[in-house]
Order: sequence, then C-alpha cells, then structure tokens
Amino acid sequence: IEDSSSTDPSIGVSIEDNVITNVHSNNKGAYGVQLNNGNGNTPNAYLLIEGNSIGGLSSDNGWVHAVGIEADAPNVVVTGNSFRDLTASGADKVAVWFENEDPSYATSKVNGNSFNFTSDSGVFGIAVGFPTPNSSLDSTCNARPVRGAAPAALEPRKVRW
Repeated sequence: IEDSSSTDPSIGVSIEDNVITNVHSNNKGAYGVQLNNGNGNTPNAYLLIEGNSIGGLSSDNGWVHAVGIEADAPNVVVTGNSFRDLTASGADKVAVWFENEDPSYATSKVNGNSFNFTSDSGVFGIAVGFPTPNSSLDSTCNARPVRGAAPAALEPRKVRW
C-alpha cells in the first residue's frame, strides 16, 4: 500500500493467506508487505496482515523488511504469519518493522507469528525505529523454532483467538 504523498487513508485493509517469496533488490530494500500511504501524515487504521507466508527476501545493498509499516497505522494487527529466509548485506533485516513515521505503533498487535530463523542469522523478529520512550508494543505469543530445527514449510495458515 504505497503512495507516500497521499492524503486519502487506507482504512480496514486485509492482506490474508498469501505466499510471498523470491523478492530481491539490488540497490534498496526488499519487502513482502509495505505500508507507506501518507508517509506518516495520514492515519491508515485497522490494517490486518494475517496468515501469510513470507520468505526468500534479499537485498544486495539495502534492507529487508518482510512487513514494513512505514506510515501512521493505528491498530495494525500482524498475526498468524510465517517468516523465513530474510537476507541483506547490512544489519537491517527485520520480519516486522515499524518505521519512525508510525507514531501509533504502540496500538498495534504482533501476535501468533512464526519467526523461522535462528538468533545467529542477525534477523530481528520485531523492531521499532526510534520508539517513543515508555511505550510498548503487544508482541506476545510469537514463536521461533529451536536452534538447528528445520524451517517450517512456506504455507499460509490461519490463527484465530
């Protein structure tokens, strides 16, 4: 969802049950799902990213964000997704990224996801650029396989609570 100069918000968008693989960038970032509608000036509320399988993202000279929330996005829900194989030349490799243009990140929920990479891969599961002091993000009940375990297959799955 991309129009950095838009003043028309994207409200209630659902991105569900997709398999997103083999995204490569030579010079900039590689994304599975990106929100940058309004570039922080337009509130894009109630985005749902659920049951997707995102993997095989890579960048030679940039970053990798499997889910990049790079605009104001109150009440985003990222749930039941599977992330794997995120590679970049630098340290900016994140499954779920909240850019500093999202002042509402603390209203978001990132729960029930599977992070299929090991801690020594250098990939972050969830990261916030320039977080607001004394704010937090609901990121409970996410899973990472045991070190050395084979990554889960790339299949979408639903998780409901």
